[in-house]
Amino acid sequence: MPVGEVDTNVTRGLRLASFVPICYTSMVNMNYEAGDPRAPRGHALLYFRIARTGSLVASYLVALPIPLDLSRYMPPMFSGLMAEQKGMAQGAMPVPPLPEAVESHAFLRRLAALRNDDLLFGGDLASDSPDQLMMSAAEAAQRYGAAYDSYVAATPAVNRAEYDSTYPPSPYDDLSEGDRVRELVKLIGNIQYAREGGDERHIVEAEREIRRLGSRLPEKYRANDLVAAVKNAESTSNELVRLLIERCFRLLNEEYEALPAIEERIRALRP
Repeated sequence: MPVGEVDTNVTRGLRLASFVPICYTSMVNMNYEAGDPRAPRGHALLYFRIARTGSLVASYLVALPIPLDLSRYMPPMFSGLMAEQKGMAQGAMPVPPLPEAVESHAFLRRLAALRNDDLLFGGDLASDSPDQLMMSAAEAAQRYGAAYDSYVAATPAVNRAEYDSTYPPSPYDDLSEGDRVRELVKLIGNIQYAREGGDERHIVEAEREIRRLGSRLPEKYRANDLVAAVKNAESTSNELVRLLIERCFRLLNEEYEALPAIEERIRALRP
């Protein structure tokens, strides 16, 4: 095989590995169906819809928390090429780099809830050609990684003394996850009762306890969303609270098949 052809293939492979985009007209959206675009989790399910067939393809985006220097893992003969590419993986990594077919939207929503992932819709693609799939996933990975990096950079660092002051040892440390969820629901009930009686002091106390408890619960239970809903004076807030509580227990009991319908109703009630 001619040397020039080898160099071309290697260079293209390294470019894709480090997610340096090839120039093309962008067709990628970044619509968050689960998660907060202002606070990306650093791991996301990304899917596209093929316009011609309506089928779905998906990949998994991972924003690396520790920089990856690809040149350290390459043979010496490729070191010059890696130096040209800066040797660093940029943005997030799509795994697999070529999105694969998935069975349904409900399948993706269940996985996102189970894994506490962001869920991103990248938009409709005109074709399912490998080049378009790979480049669309690479662009989405870059944009997601940049959003995650911006979020991390804008979040103040917390030193150990501040952490210990904010999250001192508490009786919640010895509770199981199920007992913590039940305690969360009990505290939400305290806020409801105090709000009806206009007891601001007890509302503040219950919120403080929820913050302590919430720091010891997985983010998927959305303790802050529950607090915001229970304090809302809108007529729909009670139903929203009920649905958020039901969602907590569905997660706790691993009844993931019920989550998509609950999430849909929650979205409909949000202001």
